[in-house]
Amino acid sequence: MSDLKPSTEGAGASRPLSPSAPQLLSGETFIPATVVAELMGISRRGAAKRCMAEGWEHRYVSGEGGGRRLEVGVASLPPEVQVRAAARLESTVRGPRSEATDVAPAGTEYERASAKDRAEADRRLALLTAWGQFVGQSQEPRVESRDRTERTREFVRVSREQGQRVSKASLYAWDAAYRARGLDGLLPRYRGGRDTTLSEDDRRLFLACWGNEARPKVTRAYRDLLIIRAERRLPGPPPTLHAIRYMLAQLTDEERDALRKGDAAYAQAHLPFMERDFDIAPLEWFCMDDRQFDVITISRVTGKPHRPYVCAGEDLGTRRVVVSVGDRPCQDSTLATSAKALAAWGVFANLYADNGKNYKAKSVTGKWGKPFTRGLNEGRCRSLCDQLGITPHFAIKFNARAKPVERFFATVAENLDKIFSGYTGRSTDQKPEGLREEISAGRLATDDEFERVLTGWIEAEYHQTMPHHGEGMKGRTPNQAWAEGIGQVQVRKPTREQLKFWLCRAPVATVRNGRIKLFGNRRYHPAMENLDCLHGWDGREVVARYDPQDVTRLFVTDLEDNPIGWLIEKSLLGFGEVSGRRVDEARARQRRANALKRAHREEVRAGQNEPDMLKRIVREHYARQAATDEQGNPTPTPPPGKPKIVELMPASEGARASARLVATPPAEDARLHAVRARIAEEEAESIAPGAGRRERKPSRAELSDEAIEMLGRRVESREPRAATGE
Repeated sequence: MSDLKPSTEGAGASRPLSPSAPQLLSGETFIPATVVAELMGISRRGAAKRCMAEGWEHRYVSGEGGGRRLEVGVASLPPEVQVRAAARLESTVRGPRSEATDVAPAGTEYERASAKDRAEADRRLALLTAWGQFVGQSQEPRVESRDRTERTREFVRVSREQGQRVSKASLYAWDAAYRARGLDGLLPRYRGGRDTTLSEDDRRLFLACWGNEARPKVTRAYRDLLIIRAERRLPGPPPTLHAIRYMLAQLTDEERDALRKGDAAYAQAHLPFMERDFDIAPLEWFCMDDRQFDVITISRVTGKPHRPYVCAGEDLGTRRVVVSVGDRPCQDSTLATSAKALAAWGVFANLYADNGKNYKAKSVTGKWGKPFTRGLNEGRCRSLCDQLGITPHFAIKFNARAKPVERFFATVAENLDKIFSGYTGRSTDQKPEGLREEISAGRLATDDEFERVLTGWIEAEYHQTMPHHGEGMKGRTPNQAWAEGIGQVQVRKPTREQLKFWLCRAPVATVRNGRIKLFGNRRYHPAMENLDCLHGWDGREVVARYDPQDVTRLFVTDLEDNPIGWLIEKSLLGFGEVSGRRVDEARARQRRANALKRAHREEVRAGQNEPDMLKRIVREHYARQAATDEQGNPTPTPPPGKPKIVELMPASEGARASARLVATPPAEDARLHAVRARIAEEEAESIAPGAGRRERKPSRAELSDEAIEMLGRRVESREPRAATGE
């Protein structure tokens, strides 16, 4: 059957042996020379040479495919080799497993292997047992090699018909491995039996290359691993790509997301979501957020088409909503939405919003400005939340799920956005084909019309007829939930005058010379009805309250909110109401104009020294290059290797002559250097301080080539001539 099977009789004979040591060490036991070489740690050829030189008992046995093999008697081997041979034969010898009482030798690797690998080893052992019984069914005392091969082929065919995965070569290989190592030899050897383990250092290094949010491929990270190992000269051979892939297959989805998708994606996909308790009363929590709607309208500020922003505030206990429309998220829209809720419902206890500047503004929550250093409450003068006793709370950053009002935006996008002309769609795939024609034809709603329709839909449909099935709503509409819960709370509702007072911007200013300076250089003087209101306040700080929609008038109070009087900006009164946005726009435009003026003055100053723009640019370039060289920056090194240069020659002789002339410009005349030096001296004299009023001499840039040549001849004529024989 196999070359490793010990034989005890003549050539070609094979019979089962007892595993007892005396019989194994008898003169009748022969083992192949390959096994002897393995036991002695030498080559097969070396074992054959020692056998002939030392006179070991040996014989030649015919092989299954022809040829002969050398077998050595165990009793003639050296004593230490006999002990190893006996141990090997005692653990591996077997004959054809025709009896059910035969016990397979145990293996240490077999005991540590997985259940799947042990099952495969048991399957292979069962096939070997059946193969031995099938081949040993011949009635002849000796089964020839040819007949044994034919019966093996027949066994393989029958086994495959029964659904077994086996081949003739596999049977021979399994039989040899079983005789050499027992059940350990029948375990599956993945990747050819090569080591697929991965050291902890290599694993940590590969995960550092592979586990980042750029999400490189496994092969790319593996190449990086090999490069880093070579640079650091790490000991041992590098891991195989199969070992890397096997390690990655053992990672869980949580580990993969944590390595390659970042903390936010990992938290969203795998961490448990903490649900809120929505069993809350009306006016207890007020949530605000902004969203740009998928509709194009006409801006009330610029008069141009744009996508409006909607600032929405939602009472979390009842899902009632108020909105305001603007061209961008800002504190004006935030205060407008808050004013609507305060006037219609009352003062809420807690404000929940994101971390935008419009919610952290001084006028809203007072969290954005510098701290007030006089020991007073800054919010008493600036913040709406502090004045009304509202506690602000800010959501976790970059976490849209934290704000429940986002669900209202989805409802509006599904029920209201699509009825407007100018609907843009939520993506390019949903963009209507006729959108451009609608914009060109002017069939667009204004911001005021859009806000009026949106508010009407909220009051008539969203609050009245749309039942909510979210947490705490129990299928009620927002108005039903409000009616059932509002009687259980104490409502604090401000008057119109109080609300207007609290919504005013309230910067702290200092009185100088009986007036206040705001918005850069706008000066406010006392109004006619209270001309003496600032008497005695010079050098003291006051609170200047103004309406963002009309900055022509200020109402001044002290730091304790005690009234002082009205101030006006006289130059703006003739225009009526002037909003704070117009003031901001004017200041921004003035800053741009001042920057242009400074740039123009610098350009004029540079043009006086050098009118020619090209020469000026070239001089600036070389000046920057010289400054860079003086700093000692290293010059870029050429890439390694010397490229092969191929010279491109012009086709004609005339073209080659022209190329040579262009490559080697003529040398400058020495007289030209003297001309340039004289011109530089005259320019320096013309611009020297204290030179007096005189006619400006032409600069070098204003001289033509003929003038330069003429000036050169004039300089030459003034130079003393050397005595010559002429």
